[in-house]
Amino acid sequence: MKECPHCKSAEREKRRYGRFGEYWRQWGGHLPLEVLVSPYRVVVAPLVDYIEGLHRQRPDLTLTVILPEIVVRRWSHRLLHGHTAARLRKAFRPLPKVVVTTVPFHV
Repeated sequence: MKECPHCKSAEREKRRYGRFGEYWRQWGGHLPLEVLVSPYRVVVAPLVDYIEGLHRQRPDLTLTVILPEIVVRRWSHRLLHGHTAARLRKAFRPLPKVVVTTVPFHV
């Protein structure tokens, strides 16, 4: 049986999220934590699918998505970052009752 090339990295991610889960229980345990693991580091499609699923389950709720956005000092450093927050904002825009909040993260 051939081993999946991404299995080791997925296991490592699960351990890392396990540590984060401990921190979450300590600091933010009053809110449920959902971790979506994507082995290829694809972010936009799985997160949009997840939010759409939540909206289908409870269409009466307004969902708030909080996105960290990297802010760099030099314009040339902007080329290094994938602009994931902007892509997510654009993907969530057509969804009803989904509020997107961006929190700047200065590096």
